Amino acid sequence: MNQSQFGSTSNPNIISSASSSANLPIVPPPSSVSSPTTPNVLPQKDYAPNILDQNLNRPKKEVSETIFSFLFAEVVQYCQSRVNDMNELHEKLMQLGIPIGQRLLELCVLRDKNSKREIKVNNMLGFIGNTLWKTLYGRGVSTIERAAASTQTDSSNPQLKPVITRYMIYEKEPLETKYISPPRDMNVQCAYFSAGIIKGALNAADFRAEVRVAMTENRDYTVFLIDFEEDVIRREL
Repeated sequence: MNQSQFGSTSNPNIISSASSSANLPIVPPPSSVSSPTTPNVLPQKDYAPNILDQNLNRPKKEVSETIFSFLFAEVVQYCQSRVNDMNELHEKLMQLGIPIGQRLLELCVLRDKNSKREIKVNNMLGFIGNTLWKTLYGRGVSTIERAAASTQTDSSNPQLKPVITRYMIYEKEPLETKYISPPRDMNVQCAYFSAGIIKGALNAADFRAEVRVAMTENRDYTVFLIDFEEDVIRREL
């Protein structure tokens, strides 16, 4: 059997696959189909947290007393290195507490839906000793007292009856002094930080007053001496 009986293998009507693939046009993939090697991921932006976006009624967050005491001791040491005497140190600690008292008063009022503006000295001191103090330190003050009757008269108008302008807040163990024991001869009163908080809250509520810190005779209580301006007391009469 020779090759001529079956015809030639080079038939012009048969096209090899190799030649057909070489002549077919290359169609690019549609633009809507993304490449599997490059996933379509949108870039993420880093948004800085904004304090105005936080909820005012969020649950309270407790802070470690050890951390607070360590930071506060550093604050006292920082202030002490930049003053000449203890009076300047007490003034610096008070100035640090005043803006805290102002903002804390606003926060407590905003959180309480039934809050009202206090116009009486006794009610305002009760608000500070309970609501504000519990928000800040987790407990209220020990007691609030009014000073004894005053015998002083106004020199400009002797006919006016003398009024009591001093109130006292007793605190058993302020957090500022719980882990700080300065020498007695230095007469350092770290509780002036809380005195500044009291003064800031009172002044923000239009109860103008000066606040000082003292100790009881046996040194078991810290006393915040609050001296209101006379017109603040007389407007209630």
